[in-house]
Amino acid sequence: MRLMLTIKIMLRSPLKTLLTFALLIAASFMLVYSAADYALTAREYRRAYGRYRGIGSVEYGPGESIFGPFYPYFLLTDPRSPVSPERIKDYDKPINEKWLEEKYHYERFHQKSISASVMDEMASLPYVTSMGRRYMTAGVSEDYYRMENYEEHFNYPGRFVFEATLNELYKSSPDASSGGWPNQPVRVLLLEDIEMLAGNTEWLEIPELPKYGDMRRVAIGTFDLPIPEYLDSAYYCTDISRVVVVSRFNRCYMEQLESMVPGNRYVFVGRVEPYSWIGFEHFCIGDDMLYNWWPYIYPIPLDTGIAELPENYLELDECAPLRELIQITNDDLHTFDVVYTDDMGAIRRVTEEKILVTEGRLLTPEDSRNGNRVCVISDAFMKANDLSLGDKLSLRLGNELFEQYVPLGAVASARERYADTFVEEEFEIVGAYVDINAWKMRDADLYWAYSDSTVFVPLSFLPLSESELEGHEFKPGEISFVVGEAKNIRAFTEECIPKLEEMGLTIFFTDGGWLGIEEKFIR
Repeated sequence: MRLMLTIKIMLRSPLKTLLTFALLIAASFMLVYSAADYALTAREYRRAYGRYRGIGSVEYGPGESIFGPFYPYFLLTDPRSPVSPERIKDYDKPINEKWLEEKYHYERFHQKSISASVMDEMASLPYVTSMGRRYMTAGVSEDYYRMENYEEHFNYPGRFVFEATLNELYKSSPDASSGGWPNQPVRVLLLEDIEMLAGNTEWLEIPELPKYGDMRRVAIGTFDLPIPEYLDSAYYCTDISRVVVVSRFNRCYMEQLESMVPGNRYVFVGRVEPYSWIGFEHFCIGDDMLYNWWPYIYPIPLDTGIAELPENYLELDECAPLRELIQITNDDLHTFDVVYTDDMGAIRRVTEEKILVTEGRLLTPEDSRNGNRVCVISDAFMKANDLSLGDKLSLRLGNELFEQYVPLGAVASARERYADTFVEEEFEIVGAYVDINAWKMRDADLYWAYSDSTVFVPLSFLPLSESELEGHEFKPGEISFVVGEAKNIRAFTEECIPKLEEMGLTIFFTDGGWLGIEEKFIR
């Protein structure tokens, strides 16, 4: 009866009935839509949650230098350099030690290291899931030349060793453009029959060569004998943006020049600036980084007591230092800055999107865990050598650690910076990168950035044992920390960053945009 009554009422009010059904359908639809929307949102949240993490780096603030980190001075403060304050005292000339201490103090041109205790504190902070550590050694490739921006940075690998016959030596008038000092001449050596022993043979191609026939010229900023006493000392003079001007003024060097005889053959050691606008000083004899290693100018026959020098004179015991110099000089031309990392995504310039992937991918923690023989190179290196993803790159990996600093890299700019041993490895190219900020770098960026000669390989290929790494000091650009779970990023920024700042550290932290996304989900 009740059912029939209900039906009768509905038939008497069809409009009300239709509206009731419409409302019921709409309510059901909204309920289903809300449930589906919540499920989709939750799924997207979980997906986004898995993709985001917090990456941080620290430093103690800018360097103390009032000059800025000028490129040559960075090397001069390296204790391994023969022109560092610690070792320049071994030179045969008097020096102003106070001037050296003030000008070349290590802290003025290097970032302060992050101590092991500070790194342990960072690793023990709540929400920090891992610490990224990076190392750099030399990697020598026999197949490819090192790439450098010679116009911007001092060309440390620009060393040469060649054998040549002296055709003529004469003095020219002092000229400010040639690096001559007031009232002092420039010696010009005209050379012929040059045999390159070390260095890039293309450096011999001087644009104005036809003017001199088959001879090359070497201009040397010099002093007449006797040298003024106030200038008779150890010097390291460079023009960092263009050309090495003068390497050394001392009586021994001047006496070498004075005793040279046209028609005789000599071995010359020095520097070259092939991209300098000063063509007159295409070559410069001398290099203070080679001091007490091998003479800048050495006559042939050598002073060995042998009447006629054999053609294989380089194999003589007396020439062992020269052989070593030739090896290192040639290796430097093929040296790449190999950075060992277990996570390229944790590198500051990557997180700041100043380094972008142009092809392939970055190195991941899995590459180190699995020992994958893979590498990532610069886009410029890839294009210059017509390489592609999947191609192989063979490297001899050195065991000498270098501090991350773009203008210097991992070249043997001093004898002690050369690796004791090398390990042969072959890597597959899986990615290429470009630094979009390379031409806008400030001095401070040079401690964090990488050159076109940088090759990234998994940390598992570092050719050093744990015992050999004991006591190694990390610079700010060589470490980073990771907050691996996105849900903890906000808590980390609120709780832990103040703690790091209390330790005197400057923090560079990125959430990758997660906090903004999280706020949208919350709303």
